[in-house]
Amino acid sequence: MFAALGRLSFRFRYVIAIAYAVLVVPLIIVGLPVFERLRAGGFEDPTSESWYVYKTLEREIKVGGADILALYTAPSGTVDDIEAYTAALDAIARVEKDPAVVTTASWYTTQAPQLINKDKTRTFVLIALRGDDQAKIEAAHRLKPLLEAAPLQLQMGGVIPVNMAVASTVEADLKRAELVAFPITAVLLLFFFGSVASASLPLALGALSIAFALGVLRVLTIFTPMSIF
Repeated sequence: MFAALGRLSFRFRYVIAIAYAVLVVPLIIVGLPVFERLRAGGFEDPTSESWYVYKTLEREIKVGGADILALYTAPSGTVDDIEAYTAALDAIARVEKDPAVVTTASWYTTQAPQLINKDKTRTFVLIALRGDDQAKIEAAHRLKPLLEAAPLQLQMGGVIPVNMAVASTVEADLKRAELVAFPITAVLLLFFFGSVASASLPLALGALSIAFALGVLRVLTIFTPMSIF
């Protein structure tokens, strides 16, 4: 099979070289923004009975998961000081107006002791969101500035912020891995092959394969959601 492939490649070598030359630049242009279209999450099966029950509970009785946990810390005083109390209530009211928010739960609205620590320097707001993981991530970006409640300090936790952190880490690590691997591979190839011309051919093919893969992946994102992984 490989011999036949080699003969075919040699026979049409000019056509293949021209095709690469014509396609590589458009594919690089198309493929570079692919990371912006890759989606986090996708761990639920929307056709399962459990997912149907979850969506029914969300729709009928406003029950949802703790998608975002907004942790408020009082740098001085306590979270129930009048200024902090008012700021937190205003932030919660702003958040509840967002169409993606199913429900919220906080010490400020329930006085539940489980939602505040013993010295009252920290408390948190649980926020349930509707939609798939990507919609929730987009909502989280909108909600973060709305949750700011000075003088309280805000930290974000929960399933959706973790997904966002994982997605950004994967994207950064993929880019870093290629930047680190490429020069190391170049040095090793130069050492083994003994000439720049021989060492550059596998590098060029590797770079072209990455460009083609990203370009194809970008096209696939038009037709179906693609995971960041």
